[in-house]
Amino acid sequence: MKEKTFKFRKSFAEVIRVMNNSQAGEFIKALSAYVFDGRQYDGSDTAVKSAFTLAKVTLDNEKASQEFGKLGGKKSAEIFKEKEKNETIVRVLASGVAVGGILKEISNSIEDEPSEKDNLTEKSVAN
Repeated sequence: MKEKTFKFRKSFAEVIRVMNNSQAGEFIKALSAYVFDGRQYDGSDTAVKSAFTLAKVTLDNEKASQEFGKLGGKKSAEIFKEKEKNETIVRVLASGVAVGGILKEISNSIEDEPSEKDNLTEKSVAN
């Protein structure tokens, strides 16, 4: 199972530098709760609340970009799969045409060559 992650940005660290330890811990816990559990910050500290609100916008944008990227990847995979399928069909048809041409040539060459029966008949008539 793939572990869920998020980027810890330099801007988050800069915000933490100006906070006291209690606020910094609350901010980190709030980010983790939001990313991993979907919970909003419900504390009363205005510094943490402001930092969380700004960080939330960044995290939401990253999540949206990831989802759009996955959709683009899925679409690309579908296009690639369809292209590969079409190329396979063309190869099969082309090989079928080639095989058909070869069989036709063999058939024509067999019809053009006198058979062994014809050779015996011609020898009998000559004797």
